[in-house]
Amino acid sequence: MNFKNLKQVKGIRAVVYTAILLSCGPIFAASANPAEHLLSDSGPVIERQENKRRVKPQSVPELETRQQTSLIAQSGSGAASTGQSSLPGVTGDVEDTSVSEPGSPSNIRNVDEELEQLLSEPDEVSPDAEVDDETIAGEEDPEQELEDILSESDDQDEDTDDEVQVISESQLRALNPRYSTVYLDTTPVSHLSDLEVSTSILSGDFTVRDTGFQILQNLGSGTSASVEDNVLTTEFYGNFLQVKTAQQLREVTTSLEIPVTIQGFRLRLSLTGSCELVPLDDGPNSNPPDGSICSYIPPVRLVYEDSEPTNLIPIDILAGDDFESFPDGGVDAYQFGEVVPASDEDGTPVPGSLLARIEDVDGDGFIGSEETLLPGEKQLGLDIDVRNSGFAEDFSRDRFTRRFEESDYVVTTKIANVRQVIKQNSEEAVLGRTVRALNIIPNDESVELDIVAQLASIWLPDAEPTLEGTDEPYNANINVNIFRAADAARLPANSFTWYHAGIAKATSLERLAPGEERQSDDIPVGRYNGIWLGLSPVIDRSFEVTEDGSRFRNISAPRLVDSVFEEAGSADLDEEDINVDIFGLFLDEFGEVEDIVDFDFSDIPDAYTQVGLDLFERDAIAPNTVVFRERTNYVPHVSFTGTKVDARNQKRYYTGLLWDYTEGESGQKFRSYLGADYQYRNPEKGVRAFTGVIGYINPDRDYYSQVWGEIAKTFSSADKNTAFTLGTSMVYAIDQADDVGDDVFVDADASKFLLSAGARFGSIRLGVDHNIDFFPNSDDASTVLSAGIDFGENVTFAGFYTPYDEGSNVALVGANLGFRFGTDYNSPRLSLGWSQNEYRFDTNNFIDNRYTLTFRVGRPGNPFGPQ
Repeated sequence: MNFKNLKQVKGIRAVVYTAILLSCGPIFAASANPAEHLLSDSGPVIERQENKRRVKPQSVPELETRQQTSLIAQSGSGAASTGQSSLPGVTGDVEDTSVSEPGSPSNIRNVDEELEQLLSEPDEVSPDAEVDDETIAGEEDPEQELEDILSESDDQDEDTDDEVQVISESQLRALNPRYSTVYLDTTPVSHLSDLEVSTSILSGDFTVRDTGFQILQNLGSGTSASVEDNVLTTEFYGNFLQVKTAQQLREVTTSLEIPVTIQGFRLRLSLTGSCELVPLDDGPNSNPPDGSICSYIPPVRLVYEDSEPTNLIPIDILAGDDFESFPDGGVDAYQFGEVVPASDEDGTPVPGSLLARIEDVDGDGFIGSEETLLPGEKQLGLDIDVRNSGFAEDFSRDRFTRRFEESDYVVTTKIANVRQVIKQNSEEAVLGRTVRALNIIPNDESVELDIVAQLASIWLPDAEPTLEGTDEPYNANINVNIFRAADAARLPANSFTWYHAGIAKATSLERLAPGEERQSDDIPVGRYNGIWLGLSPVIDRSFEVTEDGSRFRNISAPRLVDSVFEEAGSADLDEEDINVDIFGLFLDEFGEVEDIVDFDFSDIPDAYTQVGLDLFERDAIAPNTVVFRERTNYVPHVSFTGTKVDARNQKRYYTGLLWDYTEGESGQKFRSYLGADYQYRNPEKGVRAFTGVIGYINPDRDYYSQVWGEIAKTFSSADKNTAFTLGTSMVYAIDQADDVGDDVFVDADASKFLLSAGARFGSIRLGVDHNIDFFPNSDDASTVLSAGIDFGENVTFAGFYTPYDEGSNVALVGANLGFRFGTDYNSPRLSLGWSQNEYRFDTNNFIDNRYTLTFRVGRPGNPFGPQ
């Protein structure tokens, strides 16, 4: 079924399908804007949020010069998290609710969470800026410090190639962190890393989310360096503890509230008369006094639950002897044949008694029901209160739809061992990087299987680079592209690494003559190949109808519509009119004792009867509610990747296999893929481009085949203080699944065609981002405006506004104030954010205001820069 026009679907089906579209629609949305960092080199950055178009100006001054890591970094490119990707801190791992596996990138993220990320990172907490090559002093000769250390060694013998020269620990303190930088998932660490803490708190009008946090602690690390056979070997090893939150369950409850009018009625009936016709038994009324008046109707009453919501259907029927076990506080009743007291010997009621009040024709209506009784009196006859005999929608009042979202996180624990070995001879350098980790994810579907598989990685080999000795001394001018190639390796996003090993290789740089300058195009390429094993997320989506409109809320007091009451006795009517066989038929329906059913009601002496019928209406709300659930599990994933990097080009391939033992939405256990991407950067000409393709076997809504591309051009003034950037990007999702469960289909909308523009005027940044509904399965057309300003180096304000969006889930407006207490990587950072999301239903537009607070701090100040 296609739900492009939900207005044709009525009732509970409408609310089910609408709720799915509005709660999981953003989750199914397309990938992030390939132009994510479109303006990062010119100043402002148009960063496409991973589900909705929105401009995200770059707000940290030094980040404007960072290397562009991937123009489609978290988009449908399939580009994985790399060394260049931003630190997850809180927003990446804590806020991400979807699979962003390369090729099925973070496109499935919830628009609310993307907005939250936008507003929770005003200063773009991006540690990659500090570890990027362009931020490292002496990039052309990054090993000069180590060479100086070696030259000072007292025991160095330049004529003995086979002698091992060991550098002391005190000397190694000056080692450039570039030699020891390794990534734990997407978090960079070095031999200088000690402690990092980040947290995120979200509070919304209709959103509840656990507090997210991440703690990274160095449990012990070290470095060593030696020279043997003219080969310089530098080694970094360390143990780290990482505790962070990860989303495991997300529920979106959508309720369509339909105003209704409930009809009901109350029937009361009593019949009394002389006890002389009551059948004799062994009970207390076996021999009633002469002139006694007895009840000839067994008592009946309906019992209702007191709490809401309720369907106003009785939960019990009290009849006959049931009244004896009625809960405390209930009113007892006269049984069939029981004497009704307060009558004298000749049957004349005592003034003021129940009988007297009943036979007072000028009284106030039916006497004998609970509200008319005096202390010590009992219910007389039937009192049947049917509160719901039927209901109909009240069209004088409007329907209203509400939405509530709740996310539950689990605290995950990672214990990781990292090792990086770099060897250099006179001609080239090789790098071996190994990461082993044990990840514990509570409440995962198969925690035991995950742990056993991870422990098996202990026996997997380290990445041991080999390099032959040379006659010439080692070349200290290591090629920075060896680091770029290793850092650009694809690491599946939102995943937990348990084993990662790879080898990088690059020709070293020749020494320059005095006054000679090296051109970037002269730097040889760096190559990397590696294997990654880990746990990647799979999302099981489902929905449940929890309220189908048969139960009611906000029930008003009954409103009397009409009332009929009649009473009469044998003294008032002819004898033939007193025939009451109808009572016997009625009693038979209730299955009373045989002596009642068989009783002859045709002639009861001193008979007196009351009949009352009241018609009521109640106003109420009939909610139709559906709960959409996303349950995230982590399954084994193996991937092979290769990278080739030079000054302007980056080429990557990747292939892998996921073992989905949960047999998720696709119903398949194995999901394999093959992909490649290419990135081109020419900062001198202000040109950047990116393209890629990935194909999946057994695709689903999160992992699917797609093609993407992007191109951007920046025009800068001579003083670089003013810049304009124009760009376009596209993502075409080839086979994204459109089913949720077995019988619900929601249009796949991961494709995009984006036009972007941005400008920077000193500290002011402006941007516009327009998505065109071009492809058959495109995201909705929209336009987003953004602006930002830096108040010095430590305070940033940014905001966005969406004037046009054809979607049903829209981030209308947002603002963000960021404070940075220092310029180092680990300097304390505080962010305050606000956003307003609009959910567009057929009945109404629903607004949810959200407020975020994020904080990050660590030590030392800059573990990735010169000390």
